Amino acid sequence: MAEIGNNIIVTWNDGGTDQVIAGTRTNEINGDTDLVEVCSASDEQWKHFITGRKSWTVNVGFLLLADGIDAKGVLKVGNTYTLYFKKRNGGGVYGNAILKSFKASAPINGLSNGSFVFQGTGALSDYTPST
Repeated sequence: MAEIGNNIIVTWNDGGTDQVIAGTRTNEINGDTDLVEVCSASDEQWKHFITGRKSWTVNVGFLLLADGIDAKGVLKVGNTYTLYFKKRNGGGVYGNAILKSFKASAPINGLSNGSFVFQGTGALSDYTPST
C-alpha cells in the first residue's frame, strides 16, 4: 500500500544521535541496477542482458530547517551518514549514504527551503524498530 507523504520520515545519524533531517516536503528513494550485455549461442541477433550491480539514492526537499541544520549544511557535503527511510508507524529501510549535495534558499520575508541529495554506499537493509 502506498504511503501518504507525511508518513515517511528520513532521519540521519549525525554524531551518534538519530535526528530527523528537516521538516521535509518531499522524500524520494530511488533504486537502480546496471544491465550487463551477454551473448546467446542460440539467439545471436538479439541482445540479452543480466542484472549487474545495484545502487540507490535519496533526495530530500525540506522546509523549515531542523535544529543543527542551517547554511553550514554545505560543510557536511562529502560526509557519510546512516539514513533511515521509515514510516511513522515503524518499519522501513536504512543504509549508509554520502551527502552528495546540499542546497538552501532563505528568501527575505519567505520560507526557508532546500534539498539534500544522498548517494547510497552499500546495501539497503530492512528496518524494524525495537519494541
